[in-house]
Amino acid sequence: AATRAEIFGHVAAANPEFAVDRPESWGCLSSKTYGLPQQQAFFSPELLANRQRPRVLAALRAALGTDRFLVSHDRFCTYRPTAEHPEWRTRENLHLD
Repeated sequence: AATRAEIFGHVAAANPEFAVDRPESWGCLSSKTYGLPQQQAFFSPELLANRQRPRVLAALRAALGTDRFLVSHDRFCTYRPTAEHPEWRTRENLHLD
């Protein structure tokens, strides 16, 4: 909940007409950036802490079979539902690191 609040607070600060509880306002977000914020990087205590949570680290240990790994963070993505707005679709070959 804290992460969602932080992300949507940042989105609303950059897009004053946006309100998470008003889907009709979601059209103000750019589809050209594939759900990424306009700035190149966004760091915050909550988002950075997510990469260090015990369950995330346990999943990485299980998947990688080691305790030796490095986590990083630089941005977040916000995807809007596309059933009623196909123009909001993300390009087919988009990847997230």
